Amino acid sequence: MLVFALSCGHPRALQSVTVSPTSAGLIGSSNDGSIQYTAYGHFIHPVETVDISKDVTWSSSAPGFVTISDGLVTHIGDSCGGTLITAAAGKGVVGPGTSNVVVTGTALFTVIDASVPGCPTALP
Repeated sequence: MLVFALSCGHPRALQSVTVSPTSAGLIGSSNDGSIQYTAYGHFIHPVETVDISKDVTWSSSAPGFVTISDGLVTHIGDSCGGTLITAAAGKGVVGPGTSNVVVTGTALFTVIDASVPGCPTALP
């Protein structure tokens, strides 16, 4: 028996990144706590969605507000507010032949603490 596998001949390519949850936060004491985010890569050739959390570069729009390690976002200090969390997939994840391509996904991280004046009163 002869079996043929059809392929379009294109290399695996990352089309988009989704970060889950899209919005999360901590309520209460603003000086401790963590939220685990997951970065999902949506690929073509073949079409698949996989966890790429350990393969992306994580960052925050307020780096003094949180630390991030493999998607685990930990609030530091005793401030409140929000920050945009970004998962950026570069050349090694995106696919061959994509020299300067970066694909990103984002999510929101918020800390609410009623004891801190001016702090938000609800999660987005």
